[in-house]
Amino acid sequence: KSLDNRVKKTAGGVRGCGIVMEVETGKILGWASSPSFDLNKREMKDYIDLPSDYLYEPGSVMKGITYSAAIDSGKYPYNETFDSGAFHFVEDSKGKIYRTSNSDLTIYDALGKNHGTVTFDKGFVLSSNIGICELLTKYMDPSIYKEYLDKFGFLKPVNSPFLNNRGGTIFFNYASEKLSTGFGQAINVNALQMAQAFSAIFNDGTMMRPYVVDRIERSNGTVVKQYEPTVVGKPISEKTSTYIQKLMKRVVDDKDGTARMYRMEDVDIIAKTGTGQVYGKQGYDRSMYTNSIMMAAPATNPKVMVSYAFPAND
Repeated sequence: KSLDNRVKKTAGGVRGCGIVMEVETGKILGWASSPSFDLNKREMKDYIDLPSDYLYEPGSVMKGITYSAAIDSGKYPYNETFDSGAFHFVEDSKGKIYRTSNSDLTIYDALGKNHGTVTFDKGFVLSSNIGICELLTKYMDPSIYKEYLDKFGFLKPVNSPFLNNRGGTIFFNYASEKLSTGFGQAINVNALQMAQAFSAIFNDGTMMRPYVVDRIERSNGTVVKQYEPTVVGKPISEKTSTYIQKLMKRVVDDKDGTARMYRMEDVDIIAKTGTGQVYGKQGYDRSMYTNSIMMAAPATNPKVMVSYAFPAND
């Protein structure tokens, strides 16, 4: 019911999905989608299981992955600053991307905002697209980021038992595509992949495969099959995980953090929000957005993660 109500209030008002998962095990505690169906009435209009099999551009939640890649690869500029104004860029004959003072190729922050000169940590708190562009041109080659996409399990099925899961797609040929993937556009994922990837960020670098069935029993109580937590990789170090968690805490706590509205009085949380323009026939639509969030609690040593997304595209 809550998910249905939120879908109606979200730009586009098309669909939504949510996942609640144990960080240390990958056990799914909650699973919901809207629109849903009443199995007793057999009124199914769509057979796609939204959390596991619907592909969408995730938007800025992907910055958690991009920053993880920069930090873990040793390319993160901890004490450096960048100009968050419009990012004009060109690509040379060898595929190297450069920021310029003027170009027809331009990327902006959300709503065209200019936050001035800020640190990269602050850029994460503000969810700056320009910060991502600076990382992928001046400090970390986009190919390194693409390697981390593979380490985090994107673009391939999650292989959770009893769940269909498509691998997703990426556009990574042109400069604009390489930069855009860093802030969650030009790449299609699903919520199950996002949950698996962020389990590494919340779990000291260890990535857990999500699973929905604990065990299968016969009617007499005999256990036919028991499903156990499965580690599927360690894409980042514990040190990287700790630093990203610290940044995600600021996203909630800072007065200009993009997740400040999610603060709770009784539980400290960490989070990364995402708002991505929807691609249509005329390019990216400035009136429709995919809204999503990845969050976990408690803020120190997270135990439970919550993921939801409201993809607006048909």
